[in-house]
Amino acid sequence: MEKKIAISPLKAARKSQGLSQIELADYIGVSQASLSDFENCVITPTPANAEKLVGALGGRISEMEILYPRRFMTGEFSSKSH
Repeated sequence: MEKKIAISPLKAARKSQGLSQIELADYIGVSQASLSDFENCVITPTPANAEKLVGALGGRISEMEILYPRRFMTGEFSSKSH
């Protein structure tokens, strides 16, 4: 059975750059757990961290997409469910 899941714009941008969560978190000065929470919409990064993320990801994402990810989660990807 396949399950449809949406991926946050931040996670998609990080993966497109070939970066791990640890690499990106270290680059912007937050913990890997915090970056994971940003990607999973558990917490919202500060505007300062959003700006750092935009720079770290080479402009492949906007601050709006980072601060308001649910507005931009339109792509759905298939994954197998166990």
